[in-house]
Amino acid sequence: MKKRLWSIFAILFAISAQVFAVLNEQNLDNTVSVLKAELEKTYKEETEMMARYDSINVQQHREALKTIQESEKIALMLYSQKQDYIFDMAYACHEATMQYHNFKKKRMPFDISIKKLDNEIKRYTLLIESLESISPRKKKFNIDSIRVAKMKEDSIKKAVEQATAAYEAQKYGKQQIDSTTKGMGINIFGKQLGGDTSATSAEEIKKAMEAKQDSFMLEKAREIAKEVTDSANNTNNINDTFRIPSIPKSASRLFMTELKDFRLSEASQIERDSCVALSKKILANLISVRDHIIKDKKLYEHVESRLKNVNDYALGRYEAIQQSIFTNGGNNYLSVIRNFSTYCSNASHDIKDKYTSNDTEDSDWKGTTIIGLVLSVFGLILLAAGIAIFFLKQYGKRKKLKSEFIPYYAISLTCFLFTILCTLPQIFASQNFLTMACSRLIEYVLLIAAITLSLVYRTKGDQIKSAFSCYFPILMMGLVIIIFRILFVPNNLVVILFPPMLILFTIWGFRSVKKHHANIPKYDEIYAWISLTIMTVACVMAWLGYALLAVEVFIWWLVQLTCVQALTFASEYMKAFEKDKVAKHILNKNGILESSMTKEEYNNILNKKIIELQNNQGDNITYTWFLDLVTMCLIPVAAVLSFLLCIYIATDIFDLTAMCKDIFFTNFLDIEDLCQLSLFKLVVVLEFYFIFRFISYLFRSVYKHWKLKNKQVHEIERSNITLVNNLISIVVWSIYFIFILFLLQVPKSGISIVTAGLATGLGFAMRDMINNFFYGITLMTGRVRVGDFIECDGVRGKVESITYQSTQLITLDGCVVAFLNSTLFTKTFKNLTRNHGYELVKLPVGVAYGTDVEKVRKILEEKLSLLRSEKTGVKPNVDPSKQISVHFNDFGDSSVNLYAVMWILVENKFVIVSRAKELIYNALNENNIVIPFPQRDLHIITTPSDNK
Repeated sequence: MKKRLWSIFAILFAISAQVFAVLNEQNLDNTVSVLKAELEKTYKEETEMMARYDSINVQQHREALKTIQESEKIALMLYSQKQDYIFDMAYACHEATMQYHNFKKKRMPFDISIKKLDNEIKRYTLLIESLESISPRKKKFNIDSIRVAKMKEDSIKKAVEQATAAYEAQKYGKQQIDSTTKGMGINIFGKQLGGDTSATSAEEIKKAMEAKQDSFMLEKAREIAKEVTDSANNTNNINDTFRIPSIPKSASRLFMTELKDFRLSEASQIERDSCVALSKKILANLISVRDHIIKDKKLYEHVESRLKNVNDYALGRYEAIQQSIFTNGGNNYLSVIRNFSTYCSNASHDIKDKYTSNDTEDSDWKGTTIIGLVLSVFGLILLAAGIAIFFLKQYGKRKKLKSEFIPYYAISLTCFLFTILCTLPQIFASQNFLTMACSRLIEYVLLIAAITLSLVYRTKGDQIKSAFSCYFPILMMGLVIIIFRILFVPNNLVVILFPPMLILFTIWGFRSVKKHHANIPKYDEIYAWISLTIMTVACVMAWLGYALLAVEVFIWWLVQLTCVQALTFASEYMKAFEKDKVAKHILNKNGILESSMTKEEYNNILNKKIIELQNNQGDNITYTWFLDLVTMCLIPVAAVLSFLLCIYIATDIFDLTAMCKDIFFTNFLDIEDLCQLSLFKLVVVLEFYFIFRFISYLFRSVYKHWKLKNKQVHEIERSNITLVNNLISIVVWSIYFIFILFLLQVPKSGISIVTAGLATGLGFAMRDMINNFFYGITLMTGRVRVGDFIECDGVRGKVESITYQSTQLITLDGCVVAFLNSTLFTKTFKNLTRNHGYELVKLPVGVAYGTDVEKVRKILEEKLSLLRSEKTGVKPNVDPSKQISVHFNDFGDSSVNLYAVMWILVENKFVIVSRAKELIYNALNENNIVIPFPQRDLHIITTPSDNK
């Protein structure tokens, strides 16, 4: 029906939007001739569209009648429901509200169509008047009718001027032109608007003006169209075919003659008459279409009114259901036990009343239908299980499936086959009960399939049975609730059966978790204990009298558990994808092949690469973009969204989705002119946090990849990307902040108030923080780069990070030292790697007096030259462009002091200096050159007393 409605709407627009236009031709005759051709084309197209409109309009009316019948059926169903049958009442209310909302969605924009047709009618009316007024006039007017029309037009013009003056006086604050009208009101087209102009709405005046002008123009158009109808009734043409007056051959030579006295030529007069006739015919069609639309509008308004009454009653019943579930509850189960016989009697009466068919009429929702449904479900389960077992026997032999997993593969495959088989009744069955029951069963078996497949993928062979045993009680309890929902079990029976069943299933679940928790994965152990906790809470609710609320809580967690299992499966799968695909692919690209080393060595390298990828540094963004998209964005967003989705599905058990939507979109924090926050907005804020976080990471990684592309250089020579990374973060998170302001509908005035308050108070408190922020930006522009080695206040280390507040160093002994940006900016510090990454080192060497210094110089220079061949990473330990030299320093107390001077790599200074000292010592020993050390001679003086 929806497609048909919009087809009609499209045709109506096409009829009313036939575009024809003539431009500024050479003369009036040519203009009339071109206009005639355009009108002929328009009339032909309009006739074809009218035929299509008539055929579709018939189907539309049939659909409208069908909708009326359906609404009557739903109204009878709704008004006949008893208050104690919550499932039945919720289903009836849901059907009523859904029909009303679907009808509202299908409603065509009649007012837009009528407005557009009014404009077209006005256009054709003015076109006809313009054509008929061209000299010589097409017809003679009676002087009295002309006078009456003139007086009518003058009165309209005067009224419009008066209304315009009043409209401007009210809207723009101007004074009334005529002061005598003050306090008397304005009479516009026979309608008195207020006793005082100031009390009259400007919009009311404007609408009255437009309505009267349109009414007058439509009246003129109907008079013109009546002429066409009268002439058509007087003709003998049965088919009512419109004929264009032909131009006589004798008049064709008049086309090129000069016009005299502003009169059309004879040929142009004939064409003018044809244009008038065509325009009148088109005008009559437009008026006919307009009348049909008005009739359709009245029909739809009538249907909408009936549906609205049913919908209003359904909404009232919804409120009663909500109070019964969430507020009022019922008697606790101890009182049920005390009055057990009464409750059993009421339940027995409800069962007979609900499921026993009458002798005369058999309902689709009673008796044999329910028995047939139960038998059909068992038959479909057996059929699906048989197909699954047969398939797995054949497939399992070829693929050598583990015997521990085959039963759970069979469960999953049976669920999918059962889903396919259950879709057939939904397609072909005419009974609403079967359609509803099949949809509920499909939802449940898909939950089982999702949980089972997640366990099969994540657990080992000796764990799968234990893990499934922990979840089996909650799955069976869910099946009981689904059966209650499908059979529309009366409240009295739910109150009697549900609390004891729930406590039995809770005890069963506790025993299963206690028995198997040590043999299941850590995630599943956590999920199992949470499930047991939720079942305990639901059990307490049921025993306190809130049995229906316990049903809601239990179904919510069952659906939420399924989503959690699916997300856990996705996370584990992406970890395996990271190891088996991404990490190995990167190693292969770098030339690290598994065949070129032992398995243990390769696994160590592979694990290091996986840890590197998990740190999300973005160095391999061209290989990891899909992995990062799923793990950083899609999985967290799905996790947040699943919370609302599971609540929505849980409320569907009582067909309370409309109430659920109201809860989601109603602002629980609504401060006027400051902030509006709802549950849905809060979820959107969290979702977009993960989205913008990934966008920031992606842009920073792409920039880093582009900057370092095709550059195999040492880390300290890399381009400084810290500033750009921080700018990207600022831009992305600023956009996110602005988005949140728009989402929460924070007005500009609220932002101004908050900003003004914070500017004064926080301005002083954050002075140092602001200084550090700007100093940090200045440092990022080039004075210091990440990876540089600097020395400040006697602290020497490598720059690890530059933030907006501080700069962190890692010292040579592995400690982390942080300098405030303002401190680092105002002090003098050494950037040891800014130029070339090498530092001048002077190693003191002492030799004994009398040693040949030149010989020592040659020996040391030759020995220290071995350092040139040693590298740290890709860079030599000693600057190859500088010489290693030995210089005479000073005359020491015990030795001649020399200096071995060289330029060594800053980042490996400690190792290189130690290596150089070792080479010096070995070189001197090998050449028997004495390395003196301070010596003191002790002289013992003997005194005479000592001799005695």
